[in-house]
Amino acid sequence: MIAVGVVGAARKWSDTAMIPSIILGVVVTVAAVVGALPGGNWKEGQLQWPEIDLLARVDELESAAAAIAEQQKQRDKESDAQIAELRARCQGLDDLITDYILAHEPPPDDGMVDEDRLQFFEDEVASAEQEVQVRLFTGEDYDDGIGLDELRENLEELRGQYRREERRQRAWKRFPTARG
Repeated sequence: MIAVGVVGAARKWSDTAMIPSIILGVVVTVAAVVGALPGGNWKEGQLQWPEIDLLARVDELESAAAAIAEQQKQRDKESDAQIAELRARCQGLDDLITDYILAHEPPPDDGMVDEDRLQFFEDEVASAEQEVQVRLFTGEDYDDGIGLDELRENLEELRGQYRREERRQRAWKRFPTARG
């Protein structure tokens, strides 16, 4: 823009073309040096140059935001550790209460002793697992009216009963006075 104004002065152009070109050229050059265009009111001739240290303040704010994020991560880690510790305590308390309740249950009225009952459940679970495996291996449905999904449900139910009986017997050992 300054060059256009100088060339216009050398060729004797009108002042209305040269003076605004030179002024705009100077403003653009100064803006390039400062790093930002000025603001303000052009009609009244007021120019307001932005503060040059804005980038330094932006860097400060970014570093402060990063520090806050790091503190939050640290608090989250501490909270997660506390929550895990509380969950472990609650699980231990839940196990204690469940064992206490199971220890006070009367033994099943099936005419078996504890070892025989556990052996019965082990045999039933093994038999059900074998039946499921055979049907999975052969891919056949038999004419017995029981599907594979039903066999799997029965297997899970037997496993649950076995685990319950096993836990009941451990609870009786843990709380021997409860059995009477």
